[in-house]
Amino acid sequence: MATLGREALPELQLTEPPKKEEAKVTRQTPTAEEQTFLDKMRALLLSQPEDAALTSDQSHRILRFARHALRPTPALADLAGPTVRTGEVCDWLGVSRQAVAKATREKRILGFQTPDRKWHYPQWQFESPELYAVCVKVLPQVLDVLASRGLTGPDAAMWFLTSRAGGMGAAAVAATGVAAGTSAGKSTGASAGKSAGASFGTKKPLNGLPPIEALRQAAQSGNPAAASLAAAELIAVARTLPRIG
Repeated sequence: MATLGREALPELQLTEPPKKEEAKVTRQTPTAEEQTFLDKMRALLLSQPEDAALTSDQSHRILRFARHALRPTPALADLAGPTVRTGEVCDWLGVSRQAVAKATREKRILGFQTPDRKWHYPQWQFESPELYAVCVKVLPQVLDVLASRGLTGPDAAMWFLTSRAGGMGAAAVAATGVAAGTSAGKSTGASAGKSAGASFGTKKPLNGLPPIEALRQAAQSGNPAAASLAAAELIAVARTLPRIG
């Protein structure tokens, strides 16, 4: 992926969470489009011979389908937080759609498709070049653990934004010698804690805060070892989730 400087960060057209509407009073008349639909349905029914008229069972099944189709669905922002589209990611990174797709497959970028086959990417990954650089290092390891717990796509995106208890805190992770997906094990965790020092290791623990805060702390520290500590912390928290299968 492209190396980013702050000057390379254009203003993103971010998807804003929808405003919650007040409860609506039941309507007395259909809209023009709905009336057209009802007229067509009436014409379709009347075009059938009487011996082919709907039975009671058929009517109930069609009504059940209609209720399901008309049931309001949660807005994407409610399921995964604010997102950006592929074109915006390409503009921000200065890369092709193919490069974004490759990074998504490799889990360096968190992205998912909605039922309409459109790709969406959680906005928080692109808050700053520093945070993006941390995400590229941390996400592959954390997303693997989340997937083993059945959290993918919008569920994984929301996991990063949801406050929770049980975060270890970067200093605690370093003390236990948890390595962020490396074979070095205890020595890597310990050395990362020492090199991060006061710039990151003494930050407030993640307890009660969304996991995204560990990534933000790492980005703000400016210390290369901070990404490893953030990965270790988030992996430890993710592993407290029940495993699927």
